[in-house]
Amino acid sequence: MLEAVDGGPAPKIKRASGVPFDVGDDVYFGSKSDARSDWSNNPALNSASKYFFRKATGKSTGFAARNLGNGRILLQYESPATYVPGQAKVYVGVVDLVKGTLSEFRYTRLPNGGVKEIRPYRVTSWHYP
Repeated sequence: MLEAVDGGPAPKIKRASGVPFDVGDDVYFGSKSDARSDWSNNPALNSASKYFFRKATGKSTGFAARNLGNGRILLQYESPATYVPGQAKVYVGVVDLVKGTLSEFRYTRLPNGGVKEIRPYRVTSWHYP
């Protein structure tokens, strides 16, 4: 399990390709499998992203990650609504590499671009080898 290091330096993150993932950088993935396997150089982020993206379905799109700084990474994907064209559920996860937690949220994006509801639904601590 990750140890909390309050005030410690943010971990350096690299993608599987060896490309640095710096603060403010955005990464867009073409598929669920790409999103789940891109962090092999960082065991903690690799574990958290596999856990978060495993819930995506075959219809899910918009797999993305953003480095927020201070060891926090935002992960996101969306799934289309079944009965309302243009509406989607957007799933957001915030990984804190210092504390070893994944906070997950879900909101509904309406066809006009508005937001219907924001619902926090889980905070998870994870272990990695």
